[in-house]
Amino acid sequence: MGTQNASIRRHPDWPLRLSSFIKASQNLAFQWGINDCSLWVADAVLCLTGHDFSEAWRGRYKSLDELREIVENEYGGKVENIVIEALGDPIPFTRKAQRGDVVLVDDNDLGTIGIVDDTGRYVAMLSIDRGLARVRITDSMKVWHYG
Repeated sequence: MGTQNASIRRHPDWPLRLSSFIKASQNLAFQWGINDCSLWVADAVLCLTGHDFSEAWRGRYKSLDELREIVENEYGGKVENIVIEALGDPIPFTRKAQRGDVVLVDDNDLGTIGIVDDTGRYVAMLSIDRGLARVRITDSMKVWHYG
């Protein structure tokens, strides 16, 4: 698998799309299978590129347990593997993270993903308890650049 998926290209107006997408998500409530961290990031990439990397699993789960089963059976137990399959290998240094890049925020039992926000300083993600949240980019995060 290459460093990035060369077939995915961002639309020319992707910075405006990213800002609009994040703004539209301000009051979005977390809901498994509808608005969770993985689908929210997939929706962001879809907005920026027209490519939906969640086609294989979108609409197939409505709970954490159902998502966990898909991830265990099809992606080796890690959400990170979904992103690798869709976007290729992560880039080596998180300091190169750019607006719109996908980021592994938390390497918990499944993994939590987000997207570098329109400021380029934070990772936006959909949180179970806070809805749209932002966390600082750290060296421990994995980053996928595309398009």
